[in-house]
Amino acid sequence: DCDLITDEKPDGSICTICERIDLSIPQNECESLRAIYTWSNGSGWDNNNNWLNSVDVDTWYGVEVVSGHVNTLLLSDNSLVWSLWTWLRLPKLTSLDISSNPWVNISAIWQLTGLSVLNIANMELAALPASMSTLQTLDILYAQNNALTTIIASLNQLTDLNIIDLSNNLINAIWTQFQNLNQLTVLDLSDNQITVMPANAFQWVSALEELDMAWNLITSIPSSLTASAQTLQRVYFT
Repeated sequence: DCDLITDEKPDGSICTICERIDLSIPQNECESLRAIYTWSNGSGWDNNNNWLNSVDVDTWYGVEVVSGHVNTLLLSDNSLVWSLWTWLRLPKLTSLDISSNPWVNISAIWQLTGLSVLNIANMELAALPASMSTLQTLDILYAQNNALTTIIASLNQLTDLNIIDLSNNLINAIWTQFQNLNQLTVLDLSDNQITVMPANAFQWVSALEELDMAWNLITSIPSSLTASAQTLQRVYFT
């Protein structure tokens, strides 16, 4: 244990911030944040205020603590460098925004199984990891302004999704990737390269209210669209 006065361990060595007994979050969550900071060159971030300097983790830039656990990470456009986040023990994290950090590797995102909001927009991503299927509580996905060419089939397994923004990518086709998303209300696929909309693309998307397909290469709209998604209120095509 660390001495509250000297910050020393019984062997005389200095405690790390994550070993402090007055830390405001569990040690394993602190170690995850410290790993993110290290792997992402935290010393070079645009804003790293209080990171690894205070036992009150809620004062670290972009970190929100709720009931003693890390709940939110907001590190958008903060010069995070390429990294491989292989160890993420943040079981209570519900919202993650790492958008506009084009050098971040998101292959370990599958570990954050409590996420409800994920913002990975504007990151120059060529693909979403298929392992995202573990994010079973995900409600909102922002992945616009990337370089995605396809929509991963495993997206269809994220049945809690309510809002999806995949606009301004390079997606050229849609098939049945949305058919299990019965809670999906807003889908933005605008400004892609989609040429055909299958008649049954949204056949079982029973809650869809807004569909944006503007600025694609679609030449015809299937007559079955409104019948397939009877809750549609706003549809955008150009």
